[in-house]
Amino acid sequence: MNLSIVDITPLPSYLSPITKRPPSTKEFNYKSIVIEDDGKYYYWSRGVSINLSREEYEQVRQNPKLYYSSTSFNLHERVNQVLEEGNHG
Repeated sequence: MNLSIVDITPLPSYLSPITKRPPSTKEFNYKSIVIEDDGKYYYWSRGVSINLSREEYEQVRQNPKLYYSSTSFNLHERVNQVLEEGNHG
């Protein structure tokens, strides 16, 4: 089993200034864990665990910055959906 802690944060404004990104608030600044276990991949964030593809696993490890259409942002939205539906814990 491999665990990696990633700091999820909005893309800094000095990098690609025209790229749309969420505000730098507590909601968009947090730690998550990406997990590889026997060829299966998971993302744990804000009390929610979701399955990942290998590609998503690699992408969020390499670039945990949030901006619209990034892997990190898409995972953030998937976690939000689970939290809103109450399908966790």
